[in-house]
Amino acid sequence: MLGARINPGDYAICKQTKVPGNGDIVVAIRQGEATLKYFFKNNGEPVLRAANPEYEDITIDEYYQVEGIIVALIRKEVTPYYRYQEYIAAKKYTLQEWDEIIEMAVTNGMTPSFIKEIVKNQIEIAKRFSQDKK
Repeated sequence: MLGARINPGDYAICKQTKVPGNGDIVVAIRQGEATLKYFFKNNGEPVLRAANPEYEDITIDEYYQVEGIIVALIRKEVTPYYRYQEYIAAKKYTLQEWDEIIEMAVTNGMTPSFIKEIVKNQIEIAKRFSQDKK
C-alpha cells in the first residue's frame, strides 16, 4: 500500500471489527491470505480499493472477509527512494489518462466550465439512478 505510505516490513496495528467505516484501511482475508485495502461503499456495495491506482476495485463477495481496521502503523525503516519513484510512476500513469481526456475535450472545443457542467449533470443522473434501484 505504497500510496497509503505503508511500506513492506511495516507493522500495522489493527483493531478487530467486521464493520469498517468508509475510507478505513481494512484487513481483508481471502482463502487464508490477508491483504490491506481501503474500504468503500460504491452504490451501497462494499468494495476494497488498493492505494495503487493501477489496480481495479475488488467487490467484496463470499470469498472476502473483513477482519479488522488499521489504527496505527509502526515504520520498520525509512522509505527507500525507489519506492517513492514507483509511487510517482503510478500517479503519473493516472494523470496521463486525465491529460488524454482533457486534450480530447479541448480538441473538440470544450471549455473547463462546460466539462464541469457535464460532470455535475452525470453525477446527478447517477445519484437518481442509484436511488431508483433501491
